[in-house]
Amino acid sequence: MNLNIYFDNHHQPKPAKLYLGTPTNKVLCAINGVIENSCVLTPNINNTWSLTFDVNRFILYEDNGRTKEAESYVYLLLDQKMRVYVENIGWFIMSPPVVHGEAYKEYKTISAESAEIEFQQHDLKSFKINQGTTDSLEMLADGNVEIIDDVEFAKEQIKFYNPNNPQLSLLDLAMKASGLYGWTVGYIDKVPKTYKYYEDGELKEKTTLLSDEVGSFDIESQDLYSFFTQDMAKFFEVVFVFDFKRFVINAYHPENLGKDTNINIGFHNLQQSHEISADDSNMFTRYYVQGQDDLGITYVNFGHNYIEDISYYLNEKYLSPLTIWKYNLWKDDVETRRPSYIENTRLYNKQMSVISELYDRVPLDDCSTDWSTFTDDELREAQANYKAQLKGYESFYVDKNGNFDEDALKASVDANDYYQIKDVILPSIEIEFANRELPTDDDKADYVDTWKTNWKLYGLDELQVKLDEYQNIIDICEKNGYSEPYSDESSHTKDTHEAMYEKYLDAKNQLDPDFVDGCKEAYDQRQTEIDSAKATQKEYDDVRKAIAESVEKETWEHILDESEKYLTDEEGNYIVDEEGNRFLLSQEILPFTEDELLELSKLYIDGDYTNENMFLVDSDDQVSAIDEQLKLLNAAQDDLYISAHPQYTYTTSLDNFLAKYDYKNYTDQLNVGDYIHLSTGKNKIVKLRVVSMEYYPMIMDNNLSISFSNMIQSKSSRSDTMSLLDSSAGGSKTSASGNSNNFLNNEGVTLTAGLIQKLISSGAFSNKVSQIVNNEFAGIIAGGSGTISISDLNAKMIQVTDIIGENGFFEYLQSKLITTDKIIAESGEFKTLSALVAAIDNLLAGNISAEIAHIIKLTAENVQIDEAVIRDLIAANITVSMLKASDISTDKFHIVSEDGGVEIIGNTMQFKDSNNVVRIQIGRDATNNFTFCLYDETGQGVLIDSTGVKESAISDGLIKNDMLADNSISKDKLNFSIVEPDENGNIDAGKVVINGKGIDVEFTSIRESIESVKKDISEIEPSFNIVMSNESQNIPCDNNGLTSLPLLIEIPFIGFVGMSQTSCSATVGVLPAGMTLGTIEDATDTTSGKVILNISQNANLGGDDILTGTIPITFTINGKEIVKNFNWTKSKMGDPGQAGASARIFELNASSLVVKKNKNGDFIPNTITFSSSYREGNSTKKQSYLGRFIVKESPDGSTYSTKYMSIEDEDSIVYNISTDDVESIQCILCSSGGVSNQLDEQTVVVLSDSNSLSEEIKEIKTSMSGMSSKVDAVEKSIDSKIWQSDINTKIQEYDNSEIKIVRDQLAETKSIIGNISSTVSDVQSTLEKKADGSTVQKLSEKVSQNEQTAEGFRQTVESNYVTNDSMKSALSSAISESAKEIKLEVSETYETKDNVNTIKSDLTLRADKIAQSVEDANGNISKLQQTSEQIQQSVESANGEISNLKQDAASFKTEVSQKYLSKDALAALSVGGRNLLRNSNTLDFKEYEIM
Repeated sequence: MNLNIYFDNHHQPKPAKLYLGTPTNKVLCAINGVIENSCVLTPNINNTWSLTFDVNRFILYEDNGRTKEAESYVYLLLDQKMRVYVENIGWFIMSPPVVHGEAYKEYKTISAESAEIEFQQHDLKSFKINQGTTDSLEMLADGNVEIIDDVEFAKEQIKFYNPNNPQLSLLDLAMKASGLYGWTVGYIDKVPKTYKYYEDGELKEKTTLLSDEVGSFDIESQDLYSFFTQDMAKFFEVVFVFDFKRFVINAYHPENLGKDTNINIGFHNLQQSHEISADDSNMFTRYYVQGQDDLGITYVNFGHNYIEDISYYLNEKYLSPLTIWKYNLWKDDVETRRPSYIENTRLYNKQMSVISELYDRVPLDDCSTDWSTFTDDELREAQANYKAQLKGYESFYVDKNGNFDEDALKASVDANDYYQIKDVILPSIEIEFANRELPTDDDKADYVDTWKTNWKLYGLDELQVKLDEYQNIIDICEKNGYSEPYSDESSHTKDTHEAMYEKYLDAKNQLDPDFVDGCKEAYDQRQTEIDSAKATQKEYDDVRKAIAESVEKETWEHILDESEKYLTDEEGNYIVDEEGNRFLLSQEILPFTEDELLELSKLYIDGDYTNENMFLVDSDDQVSAIDEQLKLLNAAQDDLYISAHPQYTYTTSLDNFLAKYDYKNYTDQLNVGDYIHLSTGKNKIVKLRVVSMEYYPMIMDNNLSISFSNMIQSKSSRSDTMSLLDSSAGGSKTSASGNSNNFLNNEGVTLTAGLIQKLISSGAFSNKVSQIVNNEFAGIIAGGSGTISISDLNAKMIQVTDIIGENGFFEYLQSKLITTDKIIAESGEFKTLSALVAAIDNLLAGNISAEIAHIIKLTAENVQIDEAVIRDLIAANITVSMLKASDISTDKFHIVSEDGGVEIIGNTMQFKDSNNVVRIQIGRDATNNFTFCLYDETGQGVLIDSTGVKESAISDGLIKNDMLADNSISKDKLNFSIVEPDENGNIDAGKVVINGKGIDVEFTSIRESIESVKKDISEIEPSFNIVMSNESQNIPCDNNGLTSLPLLIEIPFIGFVGMSQTSCSATVGVLPAGMTLGTIEDATDTTSGKVILNISQNANLGGDDILTGTIPITFTINGKEIVKNFNWTKSKMGDPGQAGASARIFELNASSLVVKKNKNGDFIPNTITFSSSYREGNSTKKQSYLGRFIVKESPDGSTYSTKYMSIEDEDSIVYNISTDDVESIQCILCSSGGVSNQLDEQTVVVLSDSNSLSEEIKEIKTSMSGMSSKVDAVEKSIDSKIWQSDINTKIQEYDNSEIKIVRDQLAETKSIIGNISSTVSDVQSTLEKKADGSTVQKLSEKVSQNEQTAEGFRQTVESNYVTNDSMKSALSSAISESAKEIKLEVSETYETKDNVNTIKSDLTLRADKIAQSVEDANGNISKLQQTSEQIQQSVESANGEISNLKQDAASFKTEVSQKYLSKDALAALSVGGRNLLRNSNTLDFKEYEIM
């Protein structure tokens, strides 16, 4: 995909236009209302392109000079799955838009991805490619199946892309199976790819086109996009390029993707800055190598798994010239001798295989198969299988005319297998077919069993088993009289004796080493063969051990020839002295010295290399394992070279040349995937691939961002293949398995690994199969493993040398030899069973011949015994349930339990412990008396007997309280102290013990603990902060990096301890050349400090190419040192002009450098204003600057997250803190038009009340509580109390104030003669010590009291509050009740230093009167009195005004009077005006009295 940037006649870039389209890619209309500077296009490689932009709902337009607003006609159509066409670029699919609403504005944010994202909407289900099964797609292609000997094969496998047959084209099949339409296949990489692999230790190559490569996939469920960009991309090592303008799929190998544009970017044209970083954190110079399942490289690496590469350090900076020279010689010797070591290991392992076969050889499993258990179809299938194998052997061993060469077969290792199939297995199958035609079972023929004594089919181990069986037969026969011919004196029947005698003679012959074709003869022959093979193996082993020792550094010696006696450097040049003479080595043999070995050891950095793609399969043996180890070695060596060299990462910022007509040639050439050349210094240029760009297509401003792939330096070249293949971001819904596979379908035929190779090379069968294998060879090696890996294998029969696994489940298992610890089965059929011990519950047998028979159950129905040889009957095998008995006499039987714990002898029973000590005995003792005895653990001490319980039987805890009678134990019988009250009923607290201490000591301990905690809190250190109001400075420089003018830099600073400003001092670290220290002014607790730096004109500040620097400044505050960094950056302004004309100094200012967060979580101030300005040259006048702002927040002062970024140029912002969890705020000022060029930065510190503590207030709480009950015989009183005292101390970190609260709570009931009183009180005292030394005291008291006498009842509730300002508030409520009256009293008193104010309310209830009085704090009184005769109410104010109201049965009288305290006041009274009574004409003046 090209960028397609077009220019107008004025050489200005044409902004891209956006069009709205339907899901079927039909253009509807142009999209209006787009906010142009919000439109961002990001081309990517191996990932979708992304497009984002904002669209206003309402659009402003001019109508006759007036600005009007209209709704965008396209706004409501913008929705998910709709499409956007970017002019000259292609189609994008929209995600659900985000709607933003502001006060007078609404707009949508649109996000879209290039059209290939629709692949993610389509899933592959049960998608099988080249699996060989009936549902695999290559087996379903029209006319692609061929049957060979009843086995179905695919004529042609599915390839990556087959333009001639879409049914065999992976790309076409995947799109069709997922239901994706509208896309076609375009360019497929036409550069052949070469794959390397090993075969018999030889490195071979295979070249194939991408379109012809074959892969195997079995997808259960996966979306199409991830299948393309992940599974296929990694399997075939391919990058897909989607043309989303024309809807075409293209595919490239990474090394063939993109073109070299010859674009050179440097500081002389577009580059603004660059950064080169080397990652040495993952450097290793030595690997321990492993594959899957502990696969190592010992066969190909001199017996160990370590490899090394210190080539990066082979220079005189790290090593001496002589050591380098020796090391290179040693490396050459290692690689020169490696092939010889591998070849001798191969021969050694071949002999190991030969020896193993001589030990383990057994007949084929099907020689002993019971074919009668097979169905007719299964039997025919097995017959076809073995006929195919027989044909395979005959097709492989042929003479020059193509005819079967039996002599060649007999001389091969396959002879035994061939003749077993031909002479035993196939004839036995024919016999089974014939037996099934017989009317009855009586005439059935036996299978061929010549294999049983064909000793050529057996190895040494199996022959030893047979010899042991024969020896066992001889031993049994000799012991039972079968070793002599039958005679009348024989105790056996004639038939049995003669049969056993015949077996005896056969066994004697088989054990005779001179008996021709006997077992012992074969055993000796096999032993001779093994001895010969071991001798040959030892020869190979001696050679390879000598080679391995010769390349060990400690024992390595190099014999120098004439050309090597002169010392050379790492480039092969002779090293000469000052006179030009070459250094000549005098020694003939060159080893490593101890010092040189020490030098080399310092360069080793160990790491582990594991490659799970390298593994052995079941068909691999120790010979074929060498090829896999060679692959693993080469892969590890390539990886180690990369890890042993620094890998560099390049980043750059540059001008947007896409928008510049002068660089139109660049624009026309450059695309993602192409290469550019980046200047990194003088005469240093690197070639990098562009993988992503970001620019604004509708405004084409100066914003351009380019990302490069990671170029990895390997032995042969720098490559980004792994970077590209790992960069795909396709989302997969489920996992899938894809691997290089064996494409032969084994269903219905059993093929061994060796036979497959022979069949491929043979006759007519080979012509069909080899074509398939050759077609798929590219796919097998394309997966990278060169091995066959099968996830699921469905086969009727499997024949292999070894099967290794954790679990095996077989419905049918045939074996010549099974060696195992234990066999558990529902049933088993054995023709011959040899066992040392056989425990059989039920035995069904025709004949039994045994020396000793342990027979558990024999019945007439299931056993026929012609004659049994039973020497002994083992009574231990007879259980009680087998016995028929009515009584068992204990005098005749000694009964003992299995563990010996119970024993019955005669009329005595004993119980013993684990030490065989009698603990209980019941029955008759030695004196014939009946006893019951319980003994101690020694068996001697009697605890209980017939006379009762002994003293030793009573242990602690045995006797419980309920067992004791009342008043049965006196005080002197107790072994603990009793605390008794004195004559007054009081208890001495010193005698009360808590935790082993007196109560007075315990309270002292509590006070000490409180003091200790207080001390710990006082030692908690507050936080320390330094605030610099100038943290960075851009320094104007010319194009050569020299400062344009003299410059003075001021760095003001302030110190804080907690939230308090504190004095601090500063020292400045190392300064670059051209920068000097001016003055340092220390900060105080009220003023800020200052560091002044001077910069001279034309200074290079450490180097012309050094663009940035850091100056450490150490601040000392309260004895603590804090290091802050001041950053400076050169700002190049082009070629030098007039003095100071082009120099511009930028500044970022903050309205506050410190934000304080109080204990309530509020920020002060809650907003910060950041503003930008600049100065021209040496001018002190500041001018506003329109730039871009980035604001970040940090919760810990080290990691920052971006919270705000300018979308347009602006000269100031007002920032609101976004989260509560913030410790610092950082603002960065960038140049106008973008955020790539940083000009200045400033950090604002957030100080919290609890900056160094996890809690606002540290609190210590001590509680003491108790309960007492006192009876006073003198005063005749009972007093019960429950009390608790809480001491609560709080220290507030933010102002170091301390609050101590003492709270006493008491509940008391006291009874004396004539009086019962109850009191509940809650008294709380508060002492607050502030940071300024002042104190505040508060006392709060609440009391509720209830008192009852014979005369009456009174209940009082009081609440008092007092401070140290003598301010008192008292609330009181009382109820009194007697026989005469009931009285309620409520009062509130508020007292200050100047006066006392009381509010009271009384209510008295008597039989003849009810009286109520209310008095406020100002002396105003209201009274109400009611009797049976009258009601009287009076109100009296503090000024003497009185109002009376009297009412009785005869009259109603009201009196109003006013008392004046002075004559003047009386004289001031006037009549009329405001003093006139309103509506006085309605009143009866006779009832009014004016005083």
